[in-house]
Formats: sequence, C-alpha cells, structure tokens
Amino acid sequence: MQQFSCDPHRLESGLSQQSQQLQVLCLTHQISYAHFAHRPGQYVTLRVSLPDGQKVMRNYSISNRPGSEQFRISVKRERAFQEGAPHGACSSFLHERLQEGDVVEISPPCGEFTLQAVSEPGLPLVLIAGGVGITPVLSMLHAALAEQEDRGIVLIQCAVNGATRPFAAELASLQAVHRNLQVHVRFSEPSPADRASGEHDSEGFLDDALLASLVGVNRAEYYLCGPTPMLQHGYKLLRSCGVQEQDIHYEFFGPASALAA
Repeated sequence: MQQFSCDPHRLESGLSQQSQQLQVLCLTHQISYAHFAHRPGQYVTLRVSLPDGQKVMRNYSISNRPGSEQFRISVKRERAFQEGAPHGACSSFLHERLQEGDVVEISPPCGEFTLQAVSEPGLPLVLIAGGVGITPVLSMLHAALAEQEDRGIVLIQCAVNGATRPFAAELASLQAVHRNLQVHVRFSEPSPADRASGEHDSEGFLDDALLASLVGVNRAEYYLCGPTPMLQHGYKLLRSCGVQEQDIHYEFFGPASALAA
C-alpha cells in the first residue's frame, strides 16, 4: 500500500464565506514551496484529526493561481440527506472548528485535470463550471489570463441561485481588467432577489443556444467541472454540437463511459 505523504500547512488568512455552503481557506506552506508547486486545476488531500481522535482525508481543489506561497481551497459543507443522519464529519470540522493559525496536514498537489498549453494559435478557451466545480476552473482562469493574454476566454458559471454562487466579486474584478475574458452566469433556480439584482445573465440549464451565442460554430477548447449530472449533460451536449473528443477536458470521478450514458 502506498504511504500517504503530507506536510504541515498553517491557516494564515482566516476563513471567508463565499456562499451559503462554501468556505474558503488560505493555507501557507511550512516547508519549501518548490515541493508544493501546483499546476492549475490540481487538488490536495487534507488529513484532519477530529475531536474524537479519528483521522479523515478529503480532496480539495486549489483555486488560486500557481506561483503563490499559499493554497486556497474551498470546503463545501456536506449536509445529511436525511433528518437525524450525521453531517459530513470533515467539512463540519473545517467549517466550525478550524481557526486562524491552526495547522493541518496536506499532500503535495495531485491530478491530471490541468490547463494544457494552447494546441493551436488563436484557439478560444471555454471554461464551464457547475457549483463547487468553479474551484479548479478558477485556478485555470487565473493561469490562462496571466500566460495566454491574447487568447479569447469564455467562463460559463452555472449555479442554482445567487446564494449558492461563489467567487462572484473575484470574477467581476477579473472581467473588468481583462478584455479577452467574458463571464456568463446562468442560474437554474434564481430567486426574486437575483432577478432584481441582475447578477446573472440567463436562466435554465446549459444548452446549445447558450453555447452558440457565446462561442459560435468555431472550434474551441473546453474544460468542464461540476456535479456528475452536470458533467454528463455538458459532455453529451458538446459532442452533439460537434465538439471533438480531443477538445473536451473534464474532471470526473468514475468510468469515462458513464459520461455518455
């Protein structure tokens, strides 16, 4: 059995609430940064000791740009599906008990769902994120804006409503600074307050009409990350729109054949 390798990281920048369910932690490396350099889209594994002595491990995507001396991760509070059942042990601990200055153990960055070099000059980049899937996509976005300044970039952020949408202010700031970035926000169940605020651009689920309006018929490179139903829908939608397999990148925990099921 492969041994789990981890090193201490300190929670330096406090905790910030990004939505009703998502809390952001900024963790600073306590040893050589080079050992923990990450590629945009990768994740780390946290090992946490719970109050009862149990040790649990969970994977969390890194959402900040590579090159930082911190890892920024986002922890979704996992609620029980049934009344009386326990909530997620690790997410509850991180939301309720972790304090600024505490130290947690983290593995080196892992994962193959990473932003690739541009395969063709001028090829647009389309990032599609659903729910907490925005976390690795946001790291990719930061890297692409810094390293691929002449590339047209479209980010489609899908969420239930404004209360569950994370990183709204950060994405607005990026779009204001970078002319090559277009952010489109789609809510599936917007509230009256959402409609009054005008925070989102459209309503419903991801569909071919939205892709046509934002990307057109030209070839583009797509990255998808989100819940399994959204990935299955997005993958089949892209293929039905004529997008080649080589131009679709995704993070999916399960057999790839299940995406086309």
